[in-house]
Amino acid sequence: MRSFVTLAVGLGVLVLAVAGCRTTSETPPGPALELSCDDPAATSLGVPTVRQPALLTTSGGRHRFVVKALPPGSILGEVEDTVVQLSDPDAPTEALFEVRVSLRQPGVVDVEAGTYSVLNTNRGSIELEVCPDVTLSDVEPAIPDPGTGTGS
Repeated sequence: MRSFVTLAVGLGVLVLAVAGCRTTSETPPGPALELSCDDPAATSLGVPTVRQPALLTTSGGRHRFVVKALPPGSILGEVEDTVVQLSDPDAPTEALFEVRVSLRQPGVVDVEAGTYSVLNTNRGSIELEVCPDVTLSDVEPAIPDPGTGTGS
């Protein structure tokens, strides 16, 4: 996805090409994405990080990421949210999909079929919810969830 931004600078014009990944957190105002079912299946991804991401294979479709716990704050303030990123396992630093989630607001994103590496930016305990029309397989949770002591 590429966007072009044109800025008037002095007597000239500056054109910037902005490349980004798909996201639901910064879309124009409108209805938020929601799951189409009332009782989604939930899968714990543990605490996926850059050093130890979770892995999963999906049939594609709408996915809801829920943060179950965030680490305590620091001198910089409380941790209020985290960004969940899905990447190609062979290129884990290049996010293909990302969504911001908080304890109050889950993040919903439409994901293409494939195998993904999943991480989050603030060491949150993450759960993935999907409706019956989405199939998850080969789920490998990351480091254990501090609330349960297990990855799943």
